[in-house]
Amino acid sequence: MPAAHAADCAAAQNHFWPFHDRLFETQMSWAPLADATTSFMAIAEEVKLDIPQFQACYADPKRLAPIEQDAQEAVARQVTATPTFFVGDERLVGQVFASDGARAIEKALRQ
Repeated sequence: MPAAHAADCAAAQNHFWPFHDRLFETQMSWAPLADATTSFMAIAEEVKLDIPQFQACYADPKRLAPIEQDAQEAVARQVTATPTFFVGDERLVGQVFASDGARAIEKALRQ
């Protein structure tokens, strides 16, 4: 949740992908921490975010609501892996979207 929150704050400054990439590159160092805020701030500096703006966003609990809603939907829809795609009523998990995605989309369009 905190990493998603930090990435959302980077997205607010149009730097989602650079922040995302650094999150995944450094995940082994920050994931075990009880509070990874310092790591997120370091990444924010690396990708040249406006730090006061990032800090204000990260401190804003209202920014968590959409992330929490997504997490609740994932639980409700029994999403247990990423990537997971839903096309109509069909669930595509993992790399199968690359091979089965077009078929699933065509099927959904025919319905």
